[in-house]
Amino acid sequence: MRVVPTHPGHPGDADFYSAQGPATVLSPDSCRDLLRRARLGRLAVCMDGTPVVFPVDYRYDRDRVVLRTASGQKLDALQGGTRVAFQVDHRDARVAWSVMAHGIPQVIDAQTEVDRLDRLRWPRWIPVSEYTYVAIPLQEISGRRIAAHVELARLVPDG
Repeated sequence: MRVVPTHPGHPGDADFYSAQGPATVLSPDSCRDLLRRARLGRLAVCMDGTPVVFPVDYRYDRDRVVLRTASGQKLDALQGGTRVAFQVDHRDARVAWSVMAHGIPQVIDAQTEVDRLDRLRWPRWIPVSEYTYVAIPLQEISGRRIAAHVELARLVPDG
């Protein structure tokens, strides 16, 4: 009997073995589909030279992440014209996945667009009575899916 790895791929392959198990690099379309389904994410901005991460509820709309935020430090950071990162993930008993996107935020102030966004169903995780819509057009998007249970190797007969 000999031990045979069940997932012999290498980094750079579409599927490869990593320290977390077989990781599948997701296509941009798969990443967008996962962004459509999730509702809670993490927004990473730089404030006074320090990275800061905020939990946010959001919608994926017209190839951009749209969120609502009250006045304050987060809105100030989003209006700075610098790139931000947005991340969303999920884990259950079968699989874990993560999507990361980057873009330069834009405040939405056109009233017709604000009215349209007001008609969408928004998650109510963080209630805000007065808010500003901010869109992050996706300049870069990437993601990975990782199997929760991994067969690393198996015994096979010699020969």
